[in-house]
Amino acid sequence: MLLRGARQLITLRGVKGPRRGADFRNLGVIHNGAVLIANGIIQEVGPARRLENLRSARDAEELNVDGCVVLPGFVDSFLSLTSALKPCFGSLQTSPARVLESEVLRIAKECARQGTTTIGPKSGGKSGNGTVERLELKILRAQAAINDRPLSVVSVFDPVGNVPFGGANENPKYQEWLCSHVLPLVRRQRLAQFISVHCNGSGGAPFMQRHVAAAAQELGFGLRIDARQCEASESVALALELAATSIDGMPDVAPEQAVALAQTNSVAALFPGSAFFTNENAYGAARTLIDNGASVALATNYDAVTSPSLSMQTVMSLACHKMEMTPEEAISAATINGAHALGLGDRIGSIETKKDADLVVLRASDYRDVIRHLGVNLVDMTIKKGRVIYKSPDVECSA
Repeated sequence: MLLRGARQLITLRGVKGPRRGADFRNLGVIHNGAVLIANGIIQEVGPARRLENLRSARDAEELNVDGCVVLPGFVDSFLSLTSALKPCFGSLQTSPARVLESEVLRIAKECARQGTTTIGPKSGGKSGNGTVERLELKILRAQAAINDRPLSVVSVFDPVGNVPFGGANENPKYQEWLCSHVLPLVRRQRLAQFISVHCNGSGGAPFMQRHVAAAAQELGFGLRIDARQCEASESVALALELAATSIDGMPDVAPEQAVALAQTNSVAALFPGSAFFTNENAYGAARTLIDNGASVALATNYDAVTSPSLSMQTVMSLACHKMEMTPEEAISAATINGAHALGLGDRIGSIETKKDADLVVLRASDYRDVIRHLGVNLVDMTIKKGRVIYKSPDVECSA
């Protein structure tokens, strides 16, 4: 496929690793840009005039996106796919797997309609208070079943977030069962790529967390810190100690903590949509983190009850209006840094050769139009690994 004629092609090509500092604001814009795709992988990126003359492009199917803005597909690194069933928790626990899978697939398709091509759903926390094997693994299996139907799903397993503090959480036999049986089972069946680690706030005793984290790392899981219920100093210290890939739901942070985080590759994931909907004053961390060199991602933290928006476009707009991020920072945070928050920065998040052809086509004349609109879906087309997985019924770009 030759995607050609983009008014602005936002490539985000640049340095390896999470973006920060000046690199965070460098979008790598190509005017009248084109992308050559083969077998779902980006082969060439550049001005349309150059790519159209390539021998390899002569027999390619053309996708004309004249007048549109093309960005990397959005990466929503933190959300719940089963929270819509939370008010009917009994049905979540007892309903057939196909019902749960259908609900998960419905939400994934809505993500695609909003321009998202990769998601990082969490098994626990927001999804209910079931036992690890009866509910959490059931959720993970439903999420694994929809991988690439139509999105990439990078699941985060929360093995202790729903265990009552002071109960099984502190039981050595439970801990051993979790580390010797459940974690190997999840890894063997490829049900999750990350383990969620909590701070003291609501997720369990520190020893329990470190014990589980060590066992998870030995099995090859990545670690993500769930910081929604703890102080920034605690979450940053835990991220540094465990070499966590991300800190999710970073609260307000002091400059010295941001400086410490900037020395690592950990990405701080922020949730402006949640703060807006719950009317919490949780907007302050972004500028402190960015101005002190830390890497920041944006995510919806979708939950049907407390954060009911799947739109990364809305999240980006709120980040600029409420968190004082620039449009360039918001786009980088919603794409390449979101990819790094899932450990996939070498495969997705930017429009560069040898990466997956994950693209979103916007009916906009300038990338800043995303920020100017709030609650408006500008997506004309979503492309996952070179395949169109969503097209607006009133698509304005020619195809």
